[in-house]
Amino acid sequence: MADIQNNLQDTVRPRTGDITEPPRGRPPVALPDWMRNPEPAKVTMGRQVTAAVLRLPGGPMVRRAWWRWQRRRRLHRRFPILVPLVAMPLAFIATMALLSFVYWLFARIWATH
Repeated sequence: MADIQNNLQDTVRPRTGDITEPPRGRPPVALPDWMRNPEPAKVTMGRQVTAAVLRLPGGPMVRRAWWRWQRRRRLHRRFPILVPLVAMPLAFIATMALLSFVYWLFARIWATH
């Protein structure tokens, strides 16, 4: 019995000869020259318009406001359960209102003939 226990202990504990140290750092990456030193960005029409807007008074403020608008959290992300619960009845009411309006228009057209 003691022999079996000694064998189990040997398999559980790593032997010092089996332990290898993990490699440190990242291996060097050989990138092509066009990736290491890319060409400067081309001056497109969009970049020219952006530069012209930024030169105007208040241009940087408009740009920061646009970035803030893009970073905002959408309503359906903030209230994932409430938005569908409100949107479904609103969609139903809007559909019924549009159908009623169409029926009213047809009734007026047929009543005048």
